[in-house]
Amino acid sequence: MRIGISVAQCGRLARPAAVIAAARAAEQLGYSSVWVCDSVPDPTGVLAATAAVTTRVRLGANLRVDAGRDPAGLARALATVDVLSEGRLMVVVDMADDLPEDVLDAIDACFEGSRPPVLLGGRSPAVLDRAARRADGWAPAGIALDDLAPTWAAIRDRAAGHGRDPDALRLVVRAGVVLTGPPLAGDRPAYAGDAEQVADDVDVTRGAGADEIVLRLDGDLTLDEALDGYARIAEAAELRAVRAAARRSLSAQVPLR
Repeated sequence: MRIGISVAQCGRLARPAAVIAAARAAEQLGYSSVWVCDSVPDPTGVLAATAAVTTRVRLGANLRVDAGRDPAGLARALATVDVLSEGRLMVVVDMADDLPEDVLDAIDACFEGSRPPVLLGGRSPAVLDRAARRADGWAPAGIALDDLAPTWAAIRDRAAGHGRDPDALRLVVRAGVVLTGPPLAGDRPAYAGDAEQVADDVDVTRGAGADEIVLRLDGDLTLDEALDGYARIAEAAELRAVRAAARRSLSAQVPLR
């Protein structure tokens, strides 16, 4: 499972120098993607700047779509980012159940040949069916960990019912992280606690079938504070993955009695 981060564009990081530094740092540190939110500065502008200073890391846009948004204009802006990044763009669309699929239609029409992956957020039955029917996957935010695997399985089943290949869909989990110094005792929200506890939740996310998790640290952090927090979580999660792989390898080598 890949690990992406959301570090640019909000709070103290909503400055040109911070946007550029965050993008470069994410690439140098080996994260799979860097994501921006739908805020000010405009996400497509931020991603265009990010594309200019990176070569490998994928670029993710979280977009809120309402009735007042121009579908064609948004699609053209996304197409510009995709060209500048040489095909590294990935899009998550959050939209109300009762909105028509104009934005999705415009994105399809704007790209000749292959287009960037477009995933849908949300958890209503209408959104889940729309994701299964025509999107490239699902990107939930704020979902309970116990609900993740069964909901993803239901989307895959719906996709098959629509005549699509479920294995072609992606699950990208957007995780809002509250990172604490000492571990939290008792019941705690998902992705809250010290680095080890958050890494436990990352491990559960991996087990639910996620292709990628995008971490977003809570609070108005400096770039150094954000990158340090992400690094601690990623290191703890990576150690778990290495240990799990070692256990599987050892089990395969030990003959059954």
